[in-house]
Amino acid sequence: MNTIQQVDHYTLEKLLGKGMYGEVHLCKDDRNNEARVAKLILKEHNGIRDKSWAHETLALNAVAGVNGVPRMFATGSTDYHNWIVMDLLSDDLEVIICRNENKKFAKATGYQILWQVVKILKDIHSKGIVHGDIKPNNLMVSHSSNMFQLVLVDFGCARRFKDVNGNRTPPAPYPSNCIKGLHIPPHSALGMPHMEAEDIMQVAYLSCLLRQYAPWKDDDEFKMTRKKMSLALNPEKFLEEHQDLLPVIKLLAAQKHYAEPDYIAILDLLQQMLHSSGGGLANGSLNATVVARAIHLP
Repeated sequence: MNTIQQVDHYTLEKLLGKGMYGEVHLCKDDRNNEARVAKLILKEHNGIRDKSWAHETLALNAVAGVNGVPRMFATGSTDYHNWIVMDLLSDDLEVIICRNENKKFAKATGYQILWQVVKILKDIHSKGIVHGDIKPNNLMVSHSSNMFQLVLVDFGCARRFKDVNGNRTPPAPYPSNCIKGLHIPPHSALGMPHMEAEDIMQVAYLSCLLRQYAPWKDDDEFKMTRKKMSLALNPEKFLEEHQDLLPVIKLLAAQKHYAEPDYIAILDLLQQMLHSSGGGLANGSLNATVVARAIHLP
């Protein structure tokens, strides 16, 4: 990847992450010295033109001002890259969970995380955007004034599913190389448009992944899709010692493709589950602490 030191008013500093398709850097706004993060995406990789930058910038513009999504400060292109400058956030849930001795989150923590994710989805769906890639490493924690809140990041798979008049206009199905993940719902894996209900089903998978549990996992992608379909129909057969998740997974899986989910029922159920487990208000701060600049969640 060609070395870039500057994009617009931002000086690139520490490399935070690197993959086949690009890099993420800490950067500094030269006008006020504020720390941000710059995402550099190769315009082309192995002869394939990147489309994620266009999807991400369109989505972030559409959901600007929604709580729980990163702010986009600037975007543009160089000869070889497209780039986005966004909020600098803390660790993602995949990193945070590994700091716990048992590599899991407590039930109350998990319920609150799920509530906050569903609330974010309700808000971005109201703007006509589906996310399509809800998993632990795309959920980061923001920390400000002793408040810890979830932020849903990486809108590279996001799609617009409503036109300017609010009418449903299902997006094109995802390409075949995007449908093999643990968190991809059967409708999407089978070539149907990813709509609100598919985002909601990804929350069901997230509820298990927060406990390092994925009973539908299979090296054969077709067998895995069939297991996901069975999980949606009979979750009690998969959950083993995690039967406390049964009510919410049933409700999440019951949401209809092409229809608006019953967000209020889902949020109310998760708040009840949180209260029953000894937690407080789901929309409050996560019960996090900072030790040696690292966020910890029980």
